[in-house]
Amino acid sequence: MSRPIGQNPKVRIKERANGLKHYFFQYWAHVPGQEDRKRETYILGPTSQLTKSEANRKKVEFILSIESQSRNCHSFSVVTFANAVSHYRSVFAPRMLRASTFSTADGHIKTHLEADWKHISIEHITIDSINEWIWKKTRSRSFLDND
Repeated sequence: MSRPIGQNPKVRIKERANGLKHYFFQYWAHVPGQEDRKRETYILGPTSQLTKSEANRKKVEFILSIESQSRNCHSFSVVTFANAVSHYRSVFAPRMLRASTFSTADGHIKTHLEADWKHISIEHITIDSINEWIWKKTRSRSFLDND
């Protein structure tokens, strides 16, 4: 739910059906598990109780609280490594690689990657998790060589 760089919503005044006016702003919020964002409206308070500068201050506080929450709580997508491999095999590789290169790369993916990464969410794959995996593979292979 963090705001994209450059998004700076403006505080505006809206009149309700009963004649009361209030300050509000709209921002784009990320939807967990989806690529799209949705437009959210946040009401700051009635114009009779807030000045415009107070409303702006409340807006900034709200946006900062959203950004701190989004850093502490990650929403992970459901796209797995298997989905990425499927896309690679059906879309990328046929257009971008020669048949012999694709065959070799596909063999390496089947032999080395799919067994361990198949069900892992793409969002969980980080440089640290890859380095840990490599370290474990290298360590297990060195024990096999010493026997």
